[in-house]
Amino acid sequence: PNVSRSFRWKGNVTGETHWHKIRFNPDTLMVHTGDYTFAKLGAQNSPRQRLRDDHDRGMNAHVPDLGHLAPPQTVNVGEHTPYATCFDCSAPSSHRAVSLVDLRGTPFAVQSEFKHEGYVSAGSWAFSHNNQCVTLTGGGYCGWTVSRDYPGYADDQPGTWALRLKFM
Repeated sequence: PNVSRSFRWKGNVTGETHWHKIRFNPDTLMVHTGDYTFAKLGAQNSPRQRLRDDHDRGMNAHVPDLGHLAPPQTVNVGEHTPYATCFDCSAPSSHRAVSLVDLRGTPFAVQSEFKHEGYVSAGSWAFSHNNQCVTLTGGGYCGWTVSRDYPGYADDQPGTWALRLKFM
């Protein structure tokens, strides 16, 4: 199961994104963590309960860097959680958001390292099955866990070319 989760993210959004396929660039061995073409939202996702002043459309964000590879996508961050990412705003040093990466059945493993950031953030990542699987936890008040290859600040971003793979 490939799933990314948010827990009580900004606007009190709790949700999960199930990934059935991921966008992969074979030239760079990078995964686009925000291509939702082959992802589905979980049945228990909660909608954003409040709007933010800086996003009058309810945190809708355009997914960057897809080019000709996929149709343009606009997503509500938190309801849509990028691949290999967790968002959580429930409590200081919280680990309530959990995400799973599972590349078994492919010739690839995860090469990226991970980090947690945000306000009073916490996070963990555990590699297994020859680095083909990663269990991520993350959060804080508000915090996240994301690949160290993520360019810039991951807060309220829909994802980009941010997960590096390697051949096994």
